[in-house]
Amino acid sequence: MDLFLTISTFIFCCILHSLTATYSIKQTFQKQKISDKNYRLIYNLFSVLTFGFWYYFFILKTNQNSIYTLEGTWKSIFNALRVLGILGFLLTLRDFSGTEFLGLKEQKTTSFTTKGMFKFCRHPLYFFSTILLIFDSSPTENKLVFSVGCATYFFVGSYFEEKRMIQEIGEKYLEYKRNTPRFIPFLKLN
Repeated sequence: MDLFLTISTFIFCCILHSLTATYSIKQTFQKQKISDKNYRLIYNLFSVLTFGFWYYFFILKTNQNSIYTLEGTWKSIFNALRVLGILGFLLTLRDFSGTEFLGLKEQKTTSFTTKGMFKFCRHPLYFFSTILLIFDSSPTENKLVFSVGCATYFFVGSYFEEKRMIQEIGEKYLEYKRNTPRFIPFLKLN
């Protein structure tokens, strides 16, 4: 499959995902008397479908050879890092209400916590997802596009997410931002 088509359709999915997360789209839903809970549910379903279709057609339905295949110790190291990514992701999910996040239950408060994995970095779900994606011991060209694209999207998206958090939470979030690394635990680059 053409690399330009792969990259451009992935960027299109990212743009759709970002647009549906904007405050103006959320307001449009509110004007239609759609609750925040239902907006969140629709947003998550739309995101899963959009990226799911992309992944299905560009990763699962393509027959590509791996760019490289790691063996032995390196394969074990990459696999261990991916397991760490999965475990870290699952541990992070314990730090907030998954049912509220998914839109299955009305959100009681602004989703802001400094507990658990959020003590170590401000975006642990993005961090652990990136580890899971990047440390593939046998990537194809399209898997690499997906992995690098997602990692880039997470990093850029975290910037906009933080602008929204500062607007909603204010000084409390700014203090958290000053004291906690953005993306990589223990590495204070902000």
